[in-house]
Amino acid sequence: MRRGIQLISTLSLTLAACHGGGGGSSSNAPKELSYGTPDAVYVTKVPIEENVPTVKGEVSSWSITPTPPTGLFLDPKTGVLSGIPEVEMERTAFTVFAKGPGGQTKTTLHLSILLPARFAYAPSGDDTIGIYTVDPWSGDLRFHGLHHHSAPHSGPEQMAVHPSGRFVYVPNAGEVQSDSTITAYEVDGDQGGLSLIGHVPIGEGPHRVLLHPDGTRVYATSFMDHLIHTYQVDEGSGALTLLDTIQ
Repeated sequence: MRRGIQLISTLSLTLAACHGGGGGSSSNAPKELSYGTPDAVYVTKVPIEENVPTVKGEVSSWSITPTPPTGLFLDPKTGVLSGIPEVEMERTAFTVFAKGPGGQTKTTLHLSILLPARFAYAPSGDDTIGIYTVDPWSGDLRFHGLHHHSAPHSGPEQMAVHPSGRFVYVPNAGEVQSDSTITAYEVDGDQGGLSLIGHVPIGEGPHRVLLHPDGTRVYATSFMDHLIHTYQVDEGSGALTLLDTIQ
């Protein structure tokens, strides 16, 4: 009888100890990690705005893999990403780990680094697009030439630049009470010239165009018929394919 009581008592103490220790450490483990800018696009030689994480729980150290490109640093004590990127880099996924006494958590950061803009473009109502060179340090513009807009509908309203800098998209005003188009161009990175890629329908204007940060989608509004169009961007050619239209 004594032996049975002793076994039960020991088992109870063991279970209680395991339960108490595990619950205390895991309750404050890091979780819900995120960054203010999870998909960031930076420019070489330009200091970035500090990318600050938020996380719940206790964190004792931070790390990132793979190693960030030259000039960018992740603070091992705070997890803040900062610095001045030195080299161009295509959109790349990085994993950030937040470790604490109770465990660890992780999140994904997507980073893209572009060269400073060399050219600027200004569409005009007379169906031309002004081309300017950009001083990368002062930002000053110098007139470089005119491009005659190659579109089936007149009135370029805006220019939206692909994150890679390789393509631009121009919504056209067109005629009242008629559908119009978006014109896609490829940019000559050396001379700034524009080469026609093609046109896609956009509905009746006025219009506005926005690109997804990763460059895979173009979103366009047509105000007169109250529609939003979504297009897929061909990564190689820059051509647009209509995916969806919603009201």
